[in-house]
Amino acid sequence: MPVTRTLAGAALAALGLLTAAPSARVAARDLRWAPAVDGRLARELNGYARRGFRLAAISDGLPCEIAAVQAQDGPPRAFEYRLVPARGIPADLAALVADGWVPRGTTHGAVPDAVVLERATPRETSGAWRVVEFESYSTLARALAPAAAEGFRPRLVLRQPFGGLFGRGRTTGVVAAARAEGADPREVTVLSGAKGDLEDLGAPVAEATRAGWQFDLVQTPRTTPDRRTVAHVVLSRTRAGAAAARAGDVVTVSTPSIALGVGRVLGIAPYQDRYVTATVPVDLASGVTTTERAWLGPSDATCPPVGGFRDFHPPRRAGDDVVAVVARPSDRQGGGYDVLVVMQAPGARP
Repeated sequence: MPVTRTLAGAALAALGLLTAAPSARVAARDLRWAPAVDGRLARELNGYARRGFRLAAISDGLPCEIAAVQAQDGPPRAFEYRLVPARGIPADLAALVADGWVPRGTTHGAVPDAVVLERATPRETSGAWRVVEFESYSTLARALAPAAAEGFRPRLVLRQPFGGLFGRGRTTGVVAAARAEGADPREVTVLSGAKGDLEDLGAPVAEATRAGWQFDLVQTPRTTPDRRTVAHVVLSRTRAGAAAARAGDVVTVSTPSIALGVGRVLGIAPYQDRYVTATVPVDLASGVTTTERAWLGPSDATCPPVGGFRDFHPPRRAGDDVVAVVARPSDRQGGGYDVLVVMQAPGARP
């Protein structure tokens, strides 16, 4: 989700649900929700796009993903969507980008795993994209190094690596990396943590970003269907020099049970029974992160969902941009999932 980008968090000024009203600068905009099952997602996204909506985020942490689509802010632009099987992305992405498509997210509950692509009309300048394959997160930095040296920054994990069973079924991970026009050569590092509060990750990330490294991604691959016990943060910086970062550039990694606070959300992912978040501080007027919570009932959390979403009541309007949707198994009697919708003031996206 990075959000597509993939997707949150900083030293959080407060924990608990923030109930600030949507930004006064933008009227509340309609939100719609579409399950990513049975090949219907592309049709639903395109149907919403024709009505002035745009894909905002794809959930992370549910057996079957749910896409949030939001009415556009200002005069609507034309978008279209398609899904491509993840297994074909390493060979196909270059041609897709040349045709105007860019990756916006992934679905893993549907069969086969798929990459969600978006194309704007008129075409937007998206720069260059490259696919990088990697064997494991311990070798990800080495795999990314050649692309980083050409100015590419990792933006989205399209497929998680899988070691296979008894030597069979092994698949490599796939990262989509993007390069802006005139980007300088970069170097990349990957920091990991597995302690409950991620103190083994938070301090190294803060120290690295204080030294000029910049946040690219946070990932928590599944260790079991409902467990994420390791967090990985990908950072990069220009080779021109490790100039000290501004105070606002220092990234804080934390693990609140409810992910919100004062700061610009850079990435968020489920982690153990909480979330891992990464944020940078900004002024209150432009950077307050708000959240809304919903509960997805057990029959709706199956893949495909069989409950008709009777027990799912997410927000239907939002003034701020939806930047991430994350979920974790609920502590409620009867199970299901707690769903967290993360929103930020328009223009605050990384």
